[in-house]
Amino acid sequence: MTATKIDETEIARLFHLYADEGGETHVVPMALGPVLGDVPVKRVEILHYNRRNDDWHVAPTRRFALNIVGELDVKTSDGTTQRLGPRDLIFIEDTAGKGHVTLPLTPITVIFIHVEDGFDVLSWAGNTGT
Repeated sequence: MTATKIDETEIARLFHLYADEGGETHVVPMALGPVLGDVPVKRVEILHYNRRNDDWHVAPTRRFALNIVGELDVKTSDGTTQRLGPRDLIFIEDTAGKGHVTLPLTPITVIFIHVEDGFDVLSWAGNTGT
């Protein structure tokens, strides 16, 4: 087995997937502040998949998704499509509203980190708003 060399010039990116008060789902990049707080983790799961979900859906729970293998497009109800690749971290909290579509471009391996109900991702990341 041959090891894959990691390009150290690539950086991890953080995104926020959320529904606004009108139910429209958005995906936006987030900056990380200089200090990150603890994350109250409820459970962690690792999934491997290559299925398309062309149906509009919302997330069953609020959670981080860390993409570790593969690429996918996430299309949101506001018309945005965001490509996610290895190292990308997205906080998913569109548990209501119009939702999103998940379109794998390759086989995917993702780590889902489910958080406690009161977790505020904006405060955690040092953001004042999305």
